[in-house]
Amino acid sequence: MLNDNFVERHGYTNQNNYDGLDLFEPRFGANYTYDDDTIIRGGIGLFGGGAPNVWLSNSYGNDGVRKTFAGCFGGCFDGKSTPQEVQDFLAAQEVQDFLAAGGFSGGNSDTNSIDPNFEIPSTWKLNLGIERRQDLGMLGENWQLSADVLFSKVKDAAIYRELNMIPVKIAPDGRPIYDSPAPFDLSLTNTNEGEGQVWSFNADKNFYTDYGNFNFSMGYTYQDITEVNPGNAFVAFEGYSMPANSDFQAETVFNSEFEVRHIIAANLTWSYELFGDNLTTVALMYNGREGRHYSHTMRSAGTFGGFADFASWDGYNSQSLYVPNGENDPLVTYADGFDKDGFFDYINGAGCLSAGTISRRHACTSSWINRFDLHMAQEIKISGEQKLEITFDIENVGNLLNDDWGRADSYVQPFNAPVVDVSIVDGQYVYDNFTQPTPTVAKIPSVWKAQFGIRYKF
Repeated sequence: MLNDNFVERHGYTNQNNYDGLDLFEPRFGANYTYDDDTIIRGGIGLFGGGAPNVWLSNSYGNDGVRKTFAGCFGGCFDGKSTPQEVQDFLAAQEVQDFLAAGGFSGGNSDTNSIDPNFEIPSTWKLNLGIERRQDLGMLGENWQLSADVLFSKVKDAAIYRELNMIPVKIAPDGRPIYDSPAPFDLSLTNTNEGEGQVWSFNADKNFYTDYGNFNFSMGYTYQDITEVNPGNAFVAFEGYSMPANSDFQAETVFNSEFEVRHIIAANLTWSYELFGDNLTTVALMYNGREGRHYSHTMRSAGTFGGFADFASWDGYNSQSLYVPNGENDPLVTYADGFDKDGFFDYINGAGCLSAGTISRRHACTSSWINRFDLHMAQEIKISGEQKLEITFDIENVGNLLNDDWGRADSYVQPFNAPVVDVSIVDGQYVYDNFTQPTPTVAKIPSVWKAQFGIRYKF
């Protein structure tokens, strides 16, 4: 629905959508056989699409006219019946007179919209790779080796920007303090900031022996990816407010939420016909990766402005932590009873934090995740070409042996780890209520699982 108040504020309609948008995606790829043992490949092109349609539907569901909010939190909801607060709202005369009144809040409530210059998200990508069959001396002949690299550069990525907010002050560490607009207008727009590189290496070999065939493979992947906003939220104000930042209106690039800096994978498989022509297979697989990124933040309550209530960065503890350069840092004082020793022991022991600076989003990573999986399979001939294959799999074998092994520790989305409460008094930060961040255990990836199967082959 058209919001006349929005048009008056910004000079364009809140009804923009994807109609008329197009994206030309040129691509070129080539393979070159250098010799009988070597293949070189590469490609370059523009890739787009795949953006969640909810980014479009937000504009329809939040036009500032047809929607308002009613609810209750805590003990007023028993999980069964509609809370009285909601029933009272639905029975209100304002709802009954909705059309005559021109919508809730007089048609002047919070909005989501699409920038008239919005472009379909797309990224330039360049990949290069080489495969070679190589003898490695004492390690054996006929190794299959490969190396690949993928470079990417954002052409147009989707981000949200608040249209009414303006900076009114400067915080002690230099970050802006904004006013508190009401209503707020979140606009889906673009940035061309963000890039990445992914390097991967793999080695694979079969060893044929009198005791069966052994296959060994091992790979390593390195990622270095930056972004302005991960886009990992359905609701517009969550996408805007949840990821840690010190200036939510700026197009600052940080480590990607989806980046896993180091990944190691290995596989050892043995197969042999122990009886008749029935194949027995045993495989042990290892996967190790660096943990998820997380951000050190502060709990703020209007300290840095922004739109009010649960929709703001206050609601998600998203304001990035300023890391003092010692107890005598002139930018910070401490409330009575504040645990200075515990606070400084923690920040001094966190290698991802730099004293005297604002911590960066996703600067830190959780502990490595290491897991082994076991696969066993046995063929049993019935007659002719008919066979049964019995399989038994154990995922996360380490956790089966020890409850402390194979665990995936991380911080829940949006991966913020609040450390202190913050306020500003006489031009200085006042820190209070130090809490040491503690990751949680992701239950499903952290437990062992077993699976038994039977397959009929003919």
